Amino acid sequence: MIVTVVFPLVIVMLFGLALGSFGTAVSWRAARGESWIVMEGKGKAARSRCPECGTLLGLRDMVPVFSWLFQRGKCRYCKATIPARYPLIELATMLACLGVYASWGLNVSAVALMVSVGFMVAGAAADLEARKPAVQVALLASVFAGIALGWHGITRDFTGITPLALGLALAGGSVVLAYKKEWKPPTFPAAFWGFFLCYILLILFGFLTSPR
Repeated sequence: MIVTVVFPLVIVMLFGLALGSFGTAVSWRAARGESWIVMEGKGKAARSRCPECGTLLGLRDMVPVFSWLFQRGKCRYCKATIPARYPLIELATMLACLGVYASWGLNVSAVALMVSVGFMVAGAAADLEARKPAVQVALLASVFAGIALGWHGITRDFTGITPLALGLALAGGSVVLAYKKEWKPPTFPAAFWGFFLCYILLILFGFLTSPR
């Protein structure tokens, strides 16, 4: 009984921390308009570096939360201070994934939604720092949320849920693109509150439609 309860929780927590670790790099680069997929002009996968000394980080430098704690919030190479925002993003992503697990269970839809939530937290962090929406991050969050809702609709036989999910994903992406091209950045973190509201609605939807 304990194993069946604890094991899924541990898996979700580790998955959430891993997503959060990825999200810290995504949020930092998105806030500065840098590519978080490939290195500019080189076509290679972008690897994590210390923003101060530029040293490539190893695995021991990127263990979620614990690397920051063991290194006392400093770079192992140049001793520059590492902001607390990094472990906070990792912890926030883990807690958000636990919320998904509590309301959706552990299935294909839940995993897709956890990935979406990881992008939501990264996008929210980027918006809090730079006061501008991270378009690619928001689009990916919308796509994975659409996949989660679509698969949930198929497996639960909810007529209309799949097209609704796709419509929400497309509408969300269209709004973000319009925001990027035409609207002026607001003086408050609008994208942050948008992601937060979307997360709350998805959690409520999971509680209302998933079998308990």
